[in-house]
Amino acid sequence: MRTAPNVRRFTLVETLLALGIIALVLGLAYGTYAAATQSVSRCGDRAGLDMEARALMDRMEREMRCVCVPLSSSDGGTIRTGPTGTVGELQPLLVGRGATTDGEVLHFVTTGGMARQDGPLPGLSVVRYRLDRASRTLLRSQGTLVDAGDVPARDVGWLPVARDVESVALAYSDGEKWRDDWDSEDAGALPAAVHVEVTLRGEDTPATTFATSVWLPCQAQARVRLGTEEAAEPRADAPLSEQ
Repeated sequence: MRTAPNVRRFTLVETLLALGIIALVLGLAYGTYAAATQSVSRCGDRAGLDMEARALMDRMEREMRCVCVPLSSSDGGTIRTGPTGTVGELQPLLVGRGATTDGEVLHFVTTGGMARQDGPLPGLSVVRYRLDRASRTLLRSQGTLVDAGDVPARDVGWLPVARDVESVALAYSDGEKWRDDWDSEDAGALPAAVHVEVTLRGEDTPATTFATSVWLPCQAQARVRLGTEEAAEPRADAPLSEQ
């Protein structure tokens, strides 16, 4: 009678040891995968903030580079605006606040406003920016600047241009030093430059501040039109980081 050959089998200890090694390898692989996934998610959120900030800065730079001094109306009166077609208050050229976490931030007249799909190019536009603290949203309003008694002004209302906004800080250069706020009616001129800082914070990303400085090309001409003594050129050596 033949007997079966002596076959060596795994013991319970060896089986448990093999299962432990497999579990360790799988745990390390999952940890690496989870870390990579979180890193990609954070990078995606940060890239989203960067794109949002870049679009906002590009828009504000384009509009502020086109800030201008409106001329008088054809009958010699002062240009006024009204969102519902009525004659409104005297329109300041540029009014801006410094650091803010709520409320209106900036208000100016520009030729660089956005064109509407259902209408012609806007020409002279009144652009306003306002920060809504409750929703952490930066809102923008654009109205058409018209002569008193002329065609009705149109206002598109407040529309969001950036979300996840913690704060907005602006500084205004008169060519010699930086100021925290600006009112062209009081100053008698437009600022030489505007420094903009916007802080964004996403759900999974830390607060990040984006900044840009914009020189206003028509600042010197504006001083002449507004009746100041000299069309002072902005100092080229004035540091934009000087607050």
